[in-house]
Amino acid sequence: MFTDMDSKATSAMARVSTSRPFGSRDPLANTGGRLSSNNLYRLRSCRLDGQHNRALGNAGEELAARWLTDHGFRVVARNLRTIYGELDVVAEKNGHVHVVEVKTRRGTGYGSPLEAIDHRKQEHLRRSTMAALAAGIPGLTRSIRGIHIDAMSILMSDGTAPVIEFVEDILA
Repeated sequence: MFTDMDSKATSAMARVSTSRPFGSRDPLANTGGRLSSNNLYRLRSCRLDGQHNRALGNAGEELAARWLTDHGFRVVARNLRTIYGELDVVAEKNGHVHVVEVKTRRGTGYGSPLEAIDHRKQEHLRRSTMAALAAGIPGLTRSIRGIHIDAMSILMSDGTAPVIEFVEDILA
């Protein structure tokens, strides 16, 4: 009698320990481990979208750095990491430090790229900028006369030239 109960308890514990947590991000979590063609498509599209978004973002940051250089800025750092996150582009012009948040999109189906810079993102930029300045930004050689947090919107449609919009001092 006890052996039967012990084996049932052991198999129940094995089921519990191998089950996935509720709300798992695993695309196969609700399939019992089966890989159907639909699940395979979802798995591939998640990976490709992530790679596509990174490539689009990198291309946008490259365009932003070139645009800033062409307009008299000196790019000091790109993708500068702080304890609060990452700053896309840090540039300098006439002793003023410009931290530029770059938003790149293929279209306006989800709104303007600048609309993605909400109050929460602005707070992140402010904190990251202060942390970077406190830690010291390599490449800044002159004394700082001012700090500006700016944004750049880049729309890259197929077959047309990119549309670039630069907005200075975006903090509300």
